[in-house]
Amino acid sequence: MMSIIPTYNPEVIVVDQKVNHGILIGISNTQATVISYLHNDMGNLKQILESVSKSTLGRSKRKFLITEGIFEETGKIADLPSLISLKKKYGYHLIIDERCKDVTIEHF
Repeated sequence: MMSIIPTYNPEVIVVDQKVNHGILIGISNTQATVISYLHNDMGNLKQILESVSKSTLGRSKRKFLITEGIFEETGKIADLPSLISLKKKYGYHLIIDERCKDVTIEHF
C-alpha cells in the first residue's frame, strides 16, 4: 500500500487513535515523532497541541495533523471546523483521509 505521508518528510505527526491501517502504514514509514489523541476528542487534541507547542517539537516546521473525514472503524464524522481552527492556531498542516467519502449520511 502506498501512502503520500512520507513524501512530506514530517517531523511531528499528531493523529487520531482510530485512523485506518493505510494511514498507520504511511506514518510508520516516516521518522516523525508521532503522538495520538483520543478518538475524535477535540479537547484532548487541543491539550496535546498546546503541550507540543511548549516543547522543542513546537519549533518544527513540518507538523502534521492527520485524521479521517468519516472514520472507517467507527463511522464517526470528524469535527472539521474544530480541526481547521486548531491547525491554524498551532501551525499544522492538515491531512484528511476521505476513503469513506462516498458514504450516505442519514439523519433520523
